[in-house]
Amino acid sequence: MTKANLTALALCALLLAGSASAHIVTYQQAVPLTLGPYNALVQPKPDPMYANSALSMTAIFSRVADGTYVPDLPATLQLTGPGGLNKTTTMQPDGTGYVVALVAVPTAGNYTARIIVTDQGNEYANQTQFVAYPDLPIRFQTEDPNQPDPATNDSSFLIGIVTVDNITLERKDVMTDLTLILEQWSDDHRTLHSTTIVLMEHAGKGLWRTSYAFTTQGMFHLRFSSLSGGFKPDDVPILHVYARDDPAKAKKAPLPDAGLVTLALAGVALLAAARRRR
Repeated sequence: MTKANLTALALCALLLAGSASAHIVTYQQAVPLTLGPYNALVQPKPDPMYANSALSMTAIFSRVADGTYVPDLPATLQLTGPGGLNKTTTMQPDGTGYVVALVAVPTAGNYTARIIVTDQGNEYANQTQFVAYPDLPIRFQTEDPNQPDPATNDSSFLIGIVTVDNITLERKDVMTDLTLILEQWSDDHRTLHSTTIVLMEHAGKGLWRTSYAFTTQGMFHLRFSSLSGGFKPDDVPILHVYARDDPAKAKKAPLPDAGLVTLALAGVALLAAARRRR
């Protein structure tokens, strides 16, 4: 393996390790796509996306055959969504190697982003879906960003959630009840294994807590709803966390999120290609 590849692999390993052990974090909507002879890493920004705001859809391309970076590939974004939205926009280089399209996201709901590239008269396309959430007056965060991942032998893992103002990001109360829906998913986020509903307790201004025993390792989605706050689980961006077996009992470390592995491998190719261009 060349020095450039080792460097790229090391950088992506650091990214993967940070993401796979990132504790309770917001679920990211970045996805790898294949468009004929090209690979793309596509991500909406900001992520999560909220209704009545501007979307920056970004993409970076490489060749499937050899992983070489393609910064000047002509690309178009076709965005479809609620209310009959159907908008086509040319993606423009942003000077960093990415191409970007700016479009308005008027309402909450599910959107489809179709990326079309052209090469010597041929068109190649693929698409991904993402969610724009209602612009609630609050945002949800973990109480302790440095909290270790839950261990499966911990009978009382503390889940602390902070609600903050959507503008000032200061702690804010807008409801008197908060329900946590814990969903265990497969590592690729495609198969739902179980669902548990927990009532959280108000523990201070903008602070809600509960304890939960994670008995099996795996990926868990954290979703929220509130009768007094007037929002349902689909109205709030998903948080997620990975429960891990006790290292003293486990013979090997748990596999990281399969989606993160895919992104890391895509990153290896792109970083190596960028290194070869120097």
